[in-house]
Amino acid sequence: MDINFFNENGYFILKSILKKDIIDKYNSDFREIFTQQLNILGIKDDLEFLDNFEIMKKLFKLDIDRYLSALTLSSKLFSLYNIISNEDIVNSLKKINFKIPIWQTKPVIHCMANELTIPNGYNGVGVHQDWITLQSSLNTVTIWIPFFNVKKENFPLEIIPKSHLLGLCDGEQKQNYFEIDKEYYNNDDFLPIEVEVGDVVVMSNFTIHRTQTNGNGFRLSASMRYEDASEKTFIERNYPFTEKRVVDRKIISPNFPNREQVIKIYTNL
Repeated sequence: MDINFFNENGYFILKSILKKDIIDKYNSDFREIFTQQLNILGIKDDLEFLDNFEIMKKLFKLDIDRYLSALTLSSKLFSLYNIISNEDIVNSLKKINFKIPIWQTKPVIHCMANELTIPNGYNGVGVHQDWITLQSSLNTVTIWIPFFNVKKENFPLEIIPKSHLLGLCDGEQKQNYFEIDKEYYNNDDFLPIEVEVGDVVVMSNFTIHRTQTNGNGFRLSASMRYEDASEKTFIERNYPFTEKRVVDRKIISPNFPNREQVIKIYTNL
């Protein structure tokens, strides 16, 4: 990883850094989550002949709530954590002076397809910086991982090189992100990032970026934010963090589980 390029441009692409087997494992687990929900709905035949996109579309059409639950669960898979904790990625961060990497948030799955647009839901994110979401170490980075090849036509991540040097920009708080004021950029400034499976984009959390929402096809990716516990201002400010854990302790499924269901788990392994 070229520290000079990263420091100057606010991003870097780690080419072919992830091995095929760990990507395949995640795609397999991802597929199984959606397939299980289709099976619950009585859909079992011919699923093996469908790719992941087709399986997602099938569940989306049948039951959008189960689709959203499956998509949410896909960000919690062990196989995804194996990717974001990949030793080669961590060693690359050390080259840009990351000393004690930490996670205070969870991975996020980004799904883009015209056929999977959720009414009043996520369909990409407008112009923003990531740092305002964390407000932790100044050298915080986001890694962005594609699970399919991403070209200009299928909803690429778009960034403005060197915009990290503007520092924290003013803007307006939207429902799911802090939108940067238009005085800080022109639409022609954005660079679409074309990547292949196995590549990883590393981006400063001050780099201005957005999702390209005009396109066709399918894009599935994950992002994760890495913070540095050794960064001076983070230490001085007593390790602040913005994400709070809230546990809903009410019973979610009434009258579940009964004793027989618990016993069955341990007698029919």
